[in-house]
Amino acid sequence: MKNNISLSKYITQRFYNKFFDAVSYYSSEFSNHYLGILIENRELYNLEVKKVYVSNLPFMEIEVEVLLEATFKREKDNLEGGEVIIEWFSLKCEGDLAQNLDDFQIKTVEHYSQRKVHKEPLSDALVPYVSKEQLEIIAEDFLKQYYPQALEKPIAVNPFELATNLKLRISMKNLTKEGLVFGKIYFYDTDTTFYSPEDAHTYRSSVKAGDIFIDPLSYYLRNSGSVNNTIVHECVHWVMHRKVFALERLIDSDDLELSCQVEEETPKLRNENIRWMEWQASQLAPRIMLPHNLFKQKAEEIIEKYLNTEKKDLLDCLEGVIDELAEFFGVSRLAAKIRLINVGYDEAIGTFEFVDGKYVRPYHFKKGALASNQTFSIGERDAGVLALVDSEFTEKIAFGKYIFVENHFVLQTPDYIEDYHGVMRLTNYARHHMDECCLIFDVQLKSHKINENFYEECVLNREANAPFELYVKFHNGYENSTPEKQKVYLDKMLQEEMKVYNGLTNDYCECLEKVRHWRGLTYKEIAEAIPMDESSIRRIFHGKVVAKIENLICICLVLHLPFEMSKHIIDKSNQSLVLNNPDHQWYHFALMYYHGTSLEETRQFLKKHDVLL
Repeated sequence: MKNNISLSKYITQRFYNKFFDAVSYYSSEFSNHYLGILIENRELYNLEVKKVYVSNLPFMEIEVEVLLEATFKREKDNLEGGEVIIEWFSLKCEGDLAQNLDDFQIKTVEHYSQRKVHKEPLSDALVPYVSKEQLEIIAEDFLKQYYPQALEKPIAVNPFELATNLKLRISMKNLTKEGLVFGKIYFYDTDTTFYSPEDAHTYRSSVKAGDIFIDPLSYYLRNSGSVNNTIVHECVHWVMHRKVFALERLIDSDDLELSCQVEEETPKLRNENIRWMEWQASQLAPRIMLPHNLFKQKAEEIIEKYLNTEKKDLLDCLEGVIDELAEFFGVSRLAAKIRLINVGYDEAIGTFEFVDGKYVRPYHFKKGALASNQTFSIGERDAGVLALVDSEFTEKIAFGKYIFVENHFVLQTPDYIEDYHGVMRLTNYARHHMDECCLIFDVQLKSHKINENFYEECVLNREANAPFELYVKFHNGYENSTPEKQKVYLDKMLQEEMKVYNGLTNDYCECLEKVRHWRGLTYKEIAEAIPMDESSIRRIFHGKVVAKIENLICICLVLHLPFEMSKHIIDKSNQSLVLNNPDHQWYHFALMYYHGTSLEETRQFLKKHDVLL
């Protein structure tokens, strides 16, 4: 689609003479007074279209208000020269795009006094003006016209039946070799290109206006809920955007292959008209499939069932609720999750976050604690990169105030962290109050293959099969507010750690002994935790043998030393972390983020990254 299609330019070029004649006739027959003064012997000299306002009418009709600046010349009696008079006029017009505006008529002509309010306004390219506040009303009106039974009780909207109600036809055909285009609708009879997987080549075939094609690969690459959404998405284009393509066809009659398509990787759209049409279809399709009030009614019913039978709190029920809603309404998990948030369940924001090959346990936070491009969850690799390149982040976590648990950086206090069968995890309180205890990270796209619906498409869609990569960085300078008792606990912990740290000498054996006594562990307990022979541990502590870097790291982790203490001890030994060594980068990460967990848990983490300790 061209970016410069313009109704105002089109009608100015095509109907200028009609506008000129209408204003000329009106001024001569009905408008002989200007500013209360009788004016005679004037002649319309020039006409300029200043503004065109378009309103939507039923079917393919449009209403157009044309604002014109008219220049008149009036000859003076018995005087040389003349005078120029400028007046503004408003012309109310109507036309039918189904008839190529051949029936375009000027209904009224009057002097322009003030701007009128236009119902159902359209842009100059005939794209409807739609605000976020109007989406629910438009979706409900859509259902009233084309699928009214969905407003009577909670039911799944059958997209094939909806298409039939709109007199559209759905067919399954391979649209591309890779299956990157899920669906496509055609607005006019034409020839187009399809792909034949049997012959491994493209071919041309005729299509009719109102044909919707769904690529069968969509069912394999996505899910039935996403396919249903694709069909409804195309139905929205048919109802709301046919006039845009009718105008484009009027402007360029040679461009017959006019269509809208849904793609896997939506590029950053340079065409403003397509961007707005895609936003409207993307926002309206799930609202049509999930009508606000009836979706909320069904959600409340399922939530009540879970609360009564599972005996869990709401947060731990929501993932099951979302999956059941998705299955009932025939939509994707993401669509059900977003709609649940729309109808007031903010707790759903922290569900189904897929990080580091697993789903993070659901969590909740105070409303407004996160901006739309922020998260509490971070992957291990992103955290490792931050540790190497972000000095503010490193400073924040270096002395053990925060610990890396369940893909969050959490304040290291008993209210927020617990030992669950030998593995550190968030307490139930922490999962319900993430804004109190977790660091915040900004989220950015690593590529520009996603359009502007960033919050819904990316931040909320951290699914296993999400079609994009995210770049996460520390939200510099952000400090979470904590209760007074937590502040007291942390201050005491940090003061104690700083006292120990400041007492460390340049003799690494003395340092090892000092931190061992501080943690209250015996050589035997350290040896059993690694495990190593107790005599070998003693020799390392007494400087009788040269300790391997791996042994030093194990000792530091068993003693749960804050990163700065571990770094000091290793720096004063005859070993060092070489950060251009990939294994050492992960050792650095483990010392910084896993010092509060068990050594076994740290080893399991490193093993996932092919690093042995």
